[in-house]
Amino acid sequence: MKRKKLATYIELLQLRGTANYLFSCNIGEFIFPDGIDIVYSKNNKPKQIFLGDTLIATIRPHDGYIILSEFGFTLLLKNLKRKDLSCVKKIFVRDDIIPYLKKYKTLFAKHVIDATPTIRPQEEVLLCTSSGVPIGMAHTLLSSIEMKTFSHGPAAKVRYILDKTKTF
Repeated sequence: MKRKKLATYIELLQLRGTANYLFSCNIGEFIFPDGIDIVYSKNNKPKQIFLGDTLIATIRPHDGYIILSEFGFTLLLKNLKRKDLSCVKKIFVRDDIIPYLKKYKTLFAKHVIDATPTIRPQEEVLLCTSSGVPIGMAHTLLSSIEMKTFSHGPAAKVRYILDKTKTF
């Protein structure tokens, strides 16, 4: 039995503040609108965040990082204008490897064109095409300097790549 309940005002502020910190941008209000539900673990810690019956995000238990679901990612992109995405940490990848990212879920350092300078290992970042169009989310394994310097090895684990059929 899931222990799901409506988020209180304080819980909403905490979630939004955490999202703002983790993504280095004021995006908490876009990801977590009013009326979200929180599923709690046995230890009474937030585990999953829902909007209605749709999962928005999961909270990683060992460090409290917010992992956006595909719906949470599309929710973010719908609410932000393209110019406002400049504050979110991004990795720019070669366009020819996007089908392979979707299939194999690993981004190698040699395929990284550019990355936001403040990216650190173990962070959640946006994946973008070479022209800057957001295509998905990834979990970084290297810092941005290492991604741009290394010529081999994995740079990030891909969480998901959006279908081209989805619109923002």
